[in-house]
Amino acid sequence: MNFHDTKMGHSFFERQLPQLIRSIDALAAALGKPVQPVVLPVEADPEFLSKLYLGEYESAPFQQTPEGAELTRAVNKAHEELEALLPESCHEKLMQYQDALTMREGVDLQRAYESGYRTAVQMIVAGLSRPVSRQTRAEEAGVCPICGDELDYEDDIHTDDGGFYPWKCINCKATGKEGYDKVFDQHYDVEDKDGNPFHAPAE
Repeated sequence: MNFHDTKMGHSFFERQLPQLIRSIDALAAALGKPVQPVVLPVEADPEFLSKLYLGEYESAPFQQTPEGAELTRAVNKAHEELEALLPESCHEKLMQYQDALTMREGVDLQRAYESGYRTAVQMIVAGLSRPVSRQTRAEEAGVCPICGDELDYEDDIHTDDGGFYPWKCINCKATGKEGYDKVFDQHYDVEDKDGNPFHAPAE
């Protein structure tokens, strides 16, 4: 029996080999294209990296503003007035309360800064990524029906009437299943009850 007549041969020639050829073609096309530099319409502070390295860079959320300074003065004034009204035995509790508020404010500010940073990076990455086309594509083995790129397969799963391969697109990360129907080919490795090979009579 020839290799292309076996189930493994069918899988190789009908799915794996075309997929390999497409991958090689895509790689050759990508290597043949000149890489264009990414130019963003913004200007960076020329001293940014040196300040960051030396620990002298202060991000905008931590910089004092006129509005923030005014609020700080109001808070300090309210604290002094409250402290004057309370007996001296309560002053320590008041300081503990203010310290707890200050610590919570610092944690909230840090979380807001981290969230803003992650959002900014996601926006940059999304802007530099290739857009995903939502056009309907013809059904083709090994090709993502959304973006047309190559599929990464998991192990095949057998069913009563055929089987399917779960897949994930290597480009747009879409997922799905590629289905196959069972089609009778021929019997293989037939043996009788005594273990003797059985050869079908020639027609």
